Amino acid sequence: MMNRRAMLGALVLGGLVPMSGLAASSTTLDRRTGATIQLSTEPWVLALDQPHLAAHARDYIALYAVEINIAGKRAYQLAAFLWSTVPGRTRYAGDKPVLQLRVGDRELTLDPSGRTPRDMGISQWPLKPPGRGAAMALYEVDEALLRAMSTDIGVRARAASDATLPEDVWFEVWRSGRAAFADFRSRTME
Repeated sequence: MMNRRAMLGALVLGGLVPMSGLAASSTTLDRRTGATIQLSTEPWVLALDQPHLAAHARDYIALYAVEINIAGKRAYQLAAFLWSTVPGRTRYAGDKPVLQLRVGDRELTLDPSGRTPRDMGISQWPLKPPGRGAAMALYEVDEALLRAMSTDIGVRARAASDATLPEDVWFEVWRSGRAAFADFRSRTME
């Protein structure tokens, strides 16, 4: 027979473990600043094969949805990590990558915000780079873009600041982040 403490522990664990596997977004409280950071945990990963650079060469862009809430004031960001499998090509889009997005019929050119975590009211950035040498850039976006990225609308991207990339070449979806963006939307915007 289980004692009360063991039974309570089993109930708590039984209730938390299944939920932790389902969440595609997470919430972090910045204890130093009091800001709440909500982010998608699975990114949209877009890729571009670069066989002319090396065998099996590929450039990547990973996109995460981010909400920073400071005392009820919410700001939305798109965090992008850019990296390549080609040695020495880690910053193919430059230090301040300009990103072009096609989300459905909407085409946007996003300039990096250039803001540090401290400028945004947080003490440190909660995301780890998804690839070796990945450079991160933050872009201020609106709720409508993040909502669209959580639906069946197509998503494509390109690093517009990459001088080696022709204008008609786009990164295609390598791994969809639609479910994580939908979970993010349901937790922050509804």
